[in-house]
Amino acid sequence: MNPETKFTNKVRKTWHSTYGDIKTYKHSDRFHGGVADVELIIPDGMTAWIEFKYIKKVAKKRKAGVTELQKIFLEEHWSCGIPSYVLIGTSEGYALYHIDGFDGYVRAYDIKPYNRICDVFHYIREVYS
Repeated sequence: MNPETKFTNKVRKTWHSTYGDIKTYKHSDRFHGGVADVELIIPDGMTAWIEFKYIKKVAKKRKAGVTELQKIFLEEHWSCGIPSYVLIGTSEGYALYHIDGFDGYVRAYDIKPYNRICDVFHYIREVYS
C-alpha cells in the first residue's frame, strides 16, 4: 500500500472512530482523473471534498502534487459553495489548505501534529454549519 493510501485510510479511520455519524466516500476516476479523493458527508446535510496527498518530508516549502484537473474539480465545487480542501500528510504531521487560497505548495510552518487530525473535521464543520 502506498503512503498516500495509508495516510487517507488512517485519517478516515480516526474520523469514523471519533465521529460515528459521518460518512466518507473514497473516489477514483481512472477515465477522466481530477475527482477529489474523499467526499465527507455530515448528517446535518453538509458535504465537503478533500484531496489527500502525502509527502514524506517538507523542509521549508514543497510542491504538493495536486494536478490541474484536481485543482479545477475542487475550485468548481468551492465556487458552488461546497467546502473543498487539500489535506497533506507528512512524516511529521499534516496541513490543511482551502482550495481558494492554495498555491500548490505545502510549507513546513503549516504542519500540525497527527494527534490533532480531528481538528480538520471540527474546522470544516464549524466553518460551514
